[in-house]
Amino acid sequence: MSAVYEDVRNSPPDYNFLSHPDPPNVPLVMLPVRKEIKQVAERQNRNQVIKRYACFLSTGFLLFVLAIFLALFLWSRFGGDEANSACQKRLVGYYRGYGERSITEKQIEKLTHLIFLGVQMRANGRIEFENNKGRELVWIDSISDFILEQQLDGVEIYYRWPETKEEKENFVFFIRELRYKFEMMEKTTGRHYIITMMTRWEDEALIDELINSVDFFNVQTDNFYAPSHSTNVTGPLSPLYSSNSNSIDSSMKKLICKTRKPTHFDVTLPFRGSYFKNIKHPSSNDALYRFVDLVKGTSQGAFVVWREMEQEGFDFKKAVWHEKSKTSYILDEIKGKLYTFDDPKSLKEKADYAVSKTLGGIALSQLEYDDNANTLLNAVSSVNLCSNIQEDEIKYNCDGIE
Repeated sequence: MSAVYEDVRNSPPDYNFLSHPDPPNVPLVMLPVRKEIKQVAERQNRNQVIKRYACFLSTGFLLFVLAIFLALFLWSRFGGDEANSACQKRLVGYYRGYGERSITEKQIEKLTHLIFLGVQMRANGRIEFENNKGRELVWIDSISDFILEQQLDGVEIYYRWPETKEEKENFVFFIRELRYKFEMMEKTTGRHYIITMMTRWEDEALIDELINSVDFFNVQTDNFYAPSHSTNVTGPLSPLYSSNSNSIDSSMKKLICKTRKPTHFDVTLPFRGSYFKNIKHPSSNDALYRFVDLVKGTSQGAFVVWREMEQEGFDFKKAVWHEKSKTSYILDEIKGKLYTFDDPKSLKEKADYAVSKTLGGIALSQLEYDDNANTLLNAVSSVNLCSNIQEDEIKYNCDGIE
């Protein structure tokens, strides 16, 4: 396949670190979080709980919105026997790295991977931390140097979204080139570097070309209905099932039936909800899905994180459980508002679903949205992801899906 880089002055240069493997003497922007990671490791060692360590975490690069994976110890949280140690199921947490709430030891110890979202991609191709604007690096060489400098373990690519044939060819070429460079790094450092990717079910053809270069995919299943969308119908951010294709089950079914590799894919679950304004009558006989008045082509309302829901008007005493979508909602017809959200019950239902379908794991967006008691994270982590270990066994009815 012939492909070239668009909007890049030069294709990726050779790596500098091969002749200079020691990272430059620069400040580690991840030190505050790394302190929590160290505390987790030390405490787990004292209690003889950690059974196996592996340096295995990831980072995030977006061609437009960039996320850097935080270096972390990955340990077996399911026990020390051979079956659990070989489980390899993932519980991934997204964390932005700034704001009112910092990540804690109790959060980190429940995860297998932690993705740090504190990076932006500039129009000139440079990447920088949002709270550290002096650190700028460029493209593949930038990613590799940044990973070594910050002692990270990989990168997550989040490209919204390659549409044209040329864009897709360039993107595939970029990922394969990045994998090649990571393999060169591995020869020097002796470590495996991770490439993950945020994706949609609509990109199954692109995924098929990338599946041998990407370690795993976090599927965007946390934004089906939102007040910022152009649709004039309300609904939950992350319905497990629905009467149309806007659901976790429908999206994952299409991906798994196309690729035949369920363990390569994680469902993404939200630690936030939303509310819609200007609601009208139901679009069917279901009170959750209602028509709304659009303003300048979009529905009106806002996202609300879990820790702030009550102060933003979510009256949990009036919440109604929606059985099909496995979510909760609150209808306020006087104010013309509909509130939708995931709570501990709905998140556990979806975690159980991921286990039953032998998926690779669960990604949580985002850790700082949880309350100080970690109510949502505790609900998800209470589900034993290793209770159904049947690697790449298809649990969907794929009849009619080619």
